[in-house]
Amino acid sequence: MSEFKRQWLGAPIPLVASASTSNTFQIASSTSQMEWIFRAATTDPITWVAFRTSAISGTATTWKLSIQGVTTTDSATTGGVPDGTIKGGGSPASVTFTNSSLTAGAITRLTLANSYTPSYRGEPLAAVLAYDSGTTPSAGVQSVTVNTHCNVLWANEYVVTNSSGSRSKISALPIVAYGTASQTYGVPISALTTQGVNNSSTNELAMRFSLSGTGTYTVPAMRVRASAGGVGRLFRARLYSGTTVLQDSTDIDCDIVGDNSSGNTWTCFFDESSLSVLSMGTEYRIAIAPQNSSTVSVSYLDVPQDADMAAFPGGTDMYASTRAGGSWSDTTTRRFLMEFAVDDLTGSGGVSGSRIFTGF
Repeated sequence: MSEFKRQWLGAPIPLVASASTSNTFQIASSTSQMEWIFRAATTDPITWVAFRTSAISGTATTWKLSIQGVTTTDSATTGGVPDGTIKGGGSPASVTFTNSSLTAGAITRLTLANSYTPSYRGEPLAAVLAYDSGTTPSAGVQSVTVNTHCNVLWANEYVVTNSSGSRSKISALPIVAYGTASQTYGVPISALTTQGVNNSSTNELAMRFSLSGTGTYTVPAMRVRASAGGVGRLFRARLYSGTTVLQDSTDIDCDIVGDNSSGNTWTCFFDESSLSVLSMGTEYRIAIAPQNSSTVSVSYLDVPQDADMAAFPGGTDMYASTRAGGSWSDTTTRRFLMEFAVDDLTGSGGVSGSRIFTGF
C-alpha cells in the first residue's frame, strides 16, 4: 500500500473549531425542547444518550429524553425535525429524570428504559429533551440549560432549538452522544478549552498515538489548533518515540499567519531529508515545543471516561501527553486538537482513526 499518501489522522473534531462549549439553550417552558439530529452509525441497539448541562435551576421538574424519527417534509421549517413519535411503540426508547440528577458543567449519560435498534445504517434520528411532568419549567425557577454545539459547520448532524414551537436549525457539530452496549458515538465533550505552554520549564504538549495492524508508515507533517495571539511566539513540531526525538521541525514563527489575534490551525512540516520509518502497533507522540517564553495555547477536549474517546478518530489509542523535560504524563480522557499526516503506508490490518473528522 505504498500508494497510500498524505492522509490526515487523529483530529477529534475539525481543527477550525472554536475552543468553547459556550453555545447553550435554556428549556424554560413546557412547550420548549432541545432537539439533536443525527444518523445511526450502526444497526446495533442504542441503549443510552448523553448530553452536557450548562446550568440548572430548581429540582421539581421531570424531563424526558427520547429517540424519535425525523420528518422528510419538503419544507425548510417542518422538514428535518423530530416527527413527535418516540421510537419503540409500547416499549418507548426514552427515559425520565429530574433536575437533581444533573450536574452543571458536566455530561449526563442516561440509559433508555428500552433500547432502539435502527432500521438501517444511516437512519435519521432525533434525540429530544423535553418537559414531562411536575413543576412547569420557567426561566430562573425551574429550567435546564444545555450545551448545544461546537462552532463547526456540519451537515448531516445538526442542532434544532425549539422555543415553544419556533424552531431554529443550527448547522454545527452537536454536543450530544449515544451508545450501544460496546461503543460510543457522537461528541461526548465534557470540556473544550485550551492549555497554555511556553519553554520556561521545557514544557511540551503532545498526542500519544498508535496505529493498529502490521506494517510501516511515515509522518511528514502534523497540524495543531492553537492560539498564539500577539507577536514573537515560536514553537517546534516534534515526533517522539518515548522521549527520543525522531523528527523535528524548524521554528514555527507565529507571526507568519493571516490573523494572529485568535486561534489558528498550524501545519508543521518535518524537515529531515529522510523521514523515520514507523511501525504500526508501536506507540509514538506528536508534540509542540515552544522555543521562547511567549505562551502558545493549544485547544483540547475532555471526555467523561476513557471509553468515550472511541467516538473520535483514533479511538482510545490516541490521547493527551504532557512533559516538562522528563517522562511523559498521559491523560487518557483528554485529546489535544492535533493530527498527523501518514505517508507510504505498507502492510495489513486496520488503521485506527481513519476518519478525518468526527461525527456520529
